[in-house]
Amino acid sequence: NRISASIGGTCLTLMLNRRGTIEGEATIARLADDQFYLVTGAPSERRVWDWLTLHCGVPMDGLELINQTDNVGILTLAGPRARDVLAACSDDDVSNAAFGWLKARQVTVAGIACCALRLSFTGELAYELHVPNNRLGQLWDALWSAGQAHGIGAFGSKALDSLRLEKFYRGGHELSNDASHKDVDQLRFAKVDKDFVGKDAMLAREPRSKIALLALDGETTDCLIGEAVLMGDEPVGSVTSAAYGHTVGKSLAIAFLPDQARVPGTRLEISLFGERVSAVVLEDAPHDPGNVRLKV
Repeated sequence: NRISASIGGTCLTLMLNRRGTIEGEATIARLADDQFYLVTGAPSERRVWDWLTLHCGVPMDGLELINQTDNVGILTLAGPRARDVLAACSDDDVSNAAFGWLKARQVTVAGIACCALRLSFTGELAYELHVPNNRLGQLWDALWSAGQAHGIGAFGSKALDSLRLEKFYRGGHELSNDASHKDVDQLRFAKVDKDFVGKDAMLAREPRSKIALLALDGETTDCLIGEAVLMGDEPVGSVTSAAYGHTVGKSLAIAFLPDQARVPGTRLEISLFGERVSAVVLEDAPHDPGNVRLKV
């Protein structure tokens, strides 16, 4: 992708190897003209660090890379009332006009200096608050107390899976090193008018299957991941992520399928606990496909 030219801008990017497949996903925020903040998922930290420092082969002359993983932690404040809770703990202007979607800002929350990123993997208004690890407890307590008036609750990885599938967001099972931008339908994150590691291999790649989102019939048909997807009697793919979408009232699954099986509206079957469950290929995210709720 292209790093923002303006201070406070962010971008989401995929990092490729020389085969043109994915080594990692990261958000990069421009904090100053010559300072950048790169964030990746916790399970990918060592892999991405090793790729940047040992394997990517890009000259790093004049750059200093500092791994802050052991020093900085993150709390995500997400939901329609997230701004109300944040504003109750900060004197900074966190309005949409002052702190827009996909922006990074330094804010003070409950007396704690935070690097705040307005990003969301929940499909709702959200803020990632990056603070020293030894201040996370204090930050949690302040947000939790301020949130009581707004019905705040804690959520974990299973809830996040449910929310991200409703938005058709890719996760670690999809962004793996046997897939490329093309496989996961994210060519919009590749600026091919410039050079980058793996560019030519990625562009030359012709995937045999690509990502698709399925909605299963029935209320109690959640997949566990790994189930076979069938078109008639022919196996055509397997499930990589699955969760029940509580907002849309559907059991959802992501799978990689050949083109003839991923046409929206196509009826397929998933082998689940020895039975075949009917599923339909969806055209887009079933919840807020235009990202309206993230931008308010």
